[in-house]
Amino acid sequence: MDISIPDGRDKYVVNIENYIPNADIIGAGIISRSYHGWTGLSVTYTSKEVVFTFGLDGSRAVQSTGKWKARIWYI
Repeated sequence: MDISIPDGRDKYVVNIENYIPNADIIGAGIISRSYHGWTGLSVTYTSKEVVFTFGLDGSRAVQSTGKWKARIWYI
């Protein structure tokens, strides 16, 4: 399942139940990106939720530009 991350986020949470009831997440990551001030990315997940957290560049908050694409693998 591919998801576009909305603009202006430094953290984005996806609950798989909102998209595919009874599914279990088995992996997640970013498959393409366009960014401003990005220095790192953390992707963590449980069987039902993925959390994408973007790093910081100095004192500026990182913001996605609407071109971040995430992929979530599920069963």
